[in-house]
Amino acid sequence: MPNMNKKTFPGQPLFTELERETLFKFFPKGIIAFDLETTGLSPTFDHIVEISALKITQEEEETFSTLVHPPIEIPEKVIAIHGITNSMVKDAPERAEVLKSFSNFINGKALLAHNALFDIGFLAQNYSELNLPFTSNDVYCSVKLSRKTFSSFPSHKLSFLVKKLGIPLENHHRAFDDAVACLKVFIKGLTQMEEDDLSNKTKTSFLKESYQLNFKDFAQKSFSGLSTHHNTLKKSLRDGNLIQIKYNGGSQKNKFRPIRPISVIPRPQGLSLYAHCLQTDLFKFYLLKKIPEIKKLKREEEEDWKRKLEEKKTEKEKKVK
Repeated sequence: MPNMNKKTFPGQPLFTELERETLFKFFPKGIIAFDLETTGLSPTFDHIVEISALKITQEEEETFSTLVHPPIEIPEKVIAIHGITNSMVKDAPERAEVLKSFSNFINGKALLAHNALFDIGFLAQNYSELNLPFTSNDVYCSVKLSRKTFSSFPSHKLSFLVKKLGIPLENHHRAFDDAVACLKVFIKGLTQMEEDDLSNKTKTSFLKESYQLNFKDFAQKSFSGLSTHHNTLKKSLRDGNLIQIKYNGGSQKNKFRPIRPISVIPRPQGLSLYAHCLQTDLFKFYLLKKIPEIKKLKREEEEDWKRKLEEKKTEKEKKVK
């Protein structure tokens, strides 16, 4: 089994004394930044292939990093993103072994991730399936803090933020490098709060906004509600099809709305579909238990919406550049 756990960082320190000082001012007990690479975006259908974390406290610095053997093949389109091949994970440790060690590693510390709900959703799904006890960890999101401290930025993707903020990132979409970059982005946000000379009340408000949840908030109901739409959603996510859903909530209650499904993810309040609502151009969570019906779009409707989405994507990319 590979050495998942290592004390201290070899060579050049990853964080300056000023970065550490800023971090510990807000998190005196330290924090653990982590990142996952997976076979896809949905914890309900996909699996972890790499998990990395770095624990930084006033007493020590420690890393956790390993590939994970998934129970399914990694799709070629996903390999093209993170570069982790099926041969690389063939002899990697099984998820049960890895997550038991990881659970000991996080041991009640505050956690941080970029788009934290997705990473913590994968952990929660696996903890539930493996019957591992949910530890009490406050979870923070570097995206949520970035949206408060760098509100004028046109994007809050990690790739954009590191470039904009001058943070080195050599191996984007590899778990350890992304975890380090995530923490540096978070510290930049904390530093910006100090430089803007915000009131203590505003700083507290920004930190509250960056708080995602506590890992122990997940319960049995977080993983139920899929059976009715399992095959339809799995196929739509795999093939990239647009669909229509009827939803028992919102301003269009019980009316069909066209969406682009992105992920099926556990949340404390229940299993949810994260999707792009094409009518409002907003990204939303839909509780699966409130979706009584799903159906396909007509071919010409789907082609029309896809054309519009591609046009909007091009416009957004121009703004980011």
